[in-house]
Amino acid sequence: MLLGMSQADTPQLDPQLQHVLDELYAGGLMDWSDLDAVAVRAKLAGVKPALTTPHIAHVEQINVPIPNASQSIRCRLYHPEPGTVVPLLVWFHGGGWVLGTLDGEEGTARLLAQRGHMAVLSVDYRLAPEHPFPAAIDDAVTCFDWACAHRDMLSVSTIGVGGCSAGGNLAAVVSMQRAHSTGDGVHVSPAHQLLVYPITDCSDDRASMLAFGDGLVLHREHMRWFWDQYVPIAAERAHWRASPLRGDVPTSMAQATILLAQLDPLLDEGLAYAEALRNGGVCVQVEVGQGLTHGFVGMCRKVKAAKSLFMGTIDKVSTALRAAQH
Repeated sequence: MLLGMSQADTPQLDPQLQHVLDELYAGGLMDWSDLDAVAVRAKLAGVKPALTTPHIAHVEQINVPIPNASQSIRCRLYHPEPGTVVPLLVWFHGGGWVLGTLDGEEGTARLLAQRGHMAVLSVDYRLAPEHPFPAAIDDAVTCFDWACAHRDMLSVSTIGVGGCSAGGNLAAVVSMQRAHSTGDGVHVSPAHQLLVYPITDCSDDRASMLAFGDGLVLHREHMRWFWDQYVPIAAERAHWRASPLRGDVPTSMAQATILLAQLDPLLDEGLAYAEALRNGGVCVQVEVGQGLTHGFVGMCRKVKAAKSLFMGTIDKVSTALRAAQH
């Protein structure tokens, strides 16, 4: 049963996921919103995603240059069949724009590549608070554009974007930004967008946030902390590049697969974003994982319902990217 709620009040948590949650709370890993970013990263460094890491034929480190700067963005390419042209998914990890690494996302990236028989470019975008908004989204757009310009080198065809949580936010914004600029004759739009429990708005007073924002994986206080790190100037949080739910939806925007969790504080903003896309003429498929919480993708090895749902979603996205080739 969820903490602080009666059985009549709320949907029931998946029993296997409850066990994972019990382990997290027993380890004292959920109470950190009064710490700074360095301390939070250190506290959570030992938390490893419960995912299998399937073999991928080719894994390569790539440094994508940042325009007009001496820095580059570390990326990792996973290609299931070198020499064969396959679709590519440019992937952005979650972690509230503050947490997350290429190594921490290894299992998810390999699973996407192996199950979907597609290449995956996992992006190690700059993190807040050291690099506040719009650094992360600038890096996300840069890596998508770079991939589009290097299809032959990467042995890829159609290119989509995707991510979990904050990574889903970045994928949504890349899709929106590039759909707005497609007519410039220079940039192209993603062929598909996979948004897994994405952050789409800076508001924290929706019903799902109030119902599920304490006692599960993602807390309301966590989200406030993430926003404070990523967009410290509160007035900027309503900008569509931070809160895509507040943006204008171009009709040329990529088709979307949106995967949500029933007991997630971000459920309502995910549903609202799906509705906004539909109202803008975008084809959207939405699925809500029953009995699941935020972060369930990282629990696939321990939670059968999470694995089944994510595997099925990968299949759909792989099919959509291949269909976009024709």
